[in-house]
Amino acid sequence: MLHQPRGSLTDERGGGVAIIHRDDISVRQLDVGTPTEFEVLAARLTLRPTDHVTVVCVYRPPGAVTRLFCNQLADVLDQLVTAKQRFVMCGDFNCPRSGDRQLDANLNDLLHCYDLMQHVQDITRGSSTCC
Repeated sequence: MLHQPRGSLTDERGGGVAIIHRDDISVRQLDVGTPTEFEVLAARLTLRPTDHVTVVCVYRPPGAVTRLFCNQLADVLDQLVTAKQRFVMCGDFNCPRSGDRQLDANLNDLLHCYDLMQHVQDITRGSSTCC
């Protein structure tokens, strides 16, 4: 398991982000910066000697989607694309559009720019949150 804890050891909010993997998968943590708008943990998984995939785990607290969030997420995506990494981005973006089940338009536009697709289309918890 790789774990990026949230805040300091005395922070009572707990949490952070983690990537849990099988023992027979070689994993190397990647530095993708330290954004202020979300938590991120990235790792390169070696499935076979010539088969690699990067997993990027993101947590963004609920609230309005800001330009700063989109810019910082674009910075992470730029690193992955520039390095020609095959990657999967997962986690909790907390970016639903108000009043419906679609992704926030700003995040949707950003994903489209990188030719990425949102796979989760249904509410993942409760009845008032989505995506």
